[in-house]
Amino acid sequence: MAKRVTIIAILVALSMLISVTAFAETKGMKVRPTLSISGTTATCRQKVSLSGAAINLTLELYRDGVPIVSWNASGTGSVTINETYTVTSGHTYYLYAYGTAGGAAFNGQSASISI
Repeated sequence: MAKRVTIIAILVALSMLISVTAFAETKGMKVRPTLSISGTTATCRQKVSLSGAAINLTLELYRDGVPIVSWNASGTGSVTINETYTVTSGHTYYLYAYGTAGGAAFNGQSASISI
């Protein structure tokens, strides 16, 4: 009987460890927004998915390190922002995305593009 209780206790502890690990991965969710520029049009995109979770997403376009426009979206399970913006040459642009998924914060930045 003692062996059975010990085995059950070990199984319960392992299942809790797996749950904690999954939560830690969600908390450390990495996002990488996509920025592409063609001519004077910047296409800004970010998708965040987490099954069944409430998601709040903000995507900001920066010019020379200063935010110039932002978009927000929220939903359950999956949220996508896909927007365009007119840009000018002689500047460096990047995207910054941040928000929450299932109550856990996330953020990420695109590569910079100079035009």
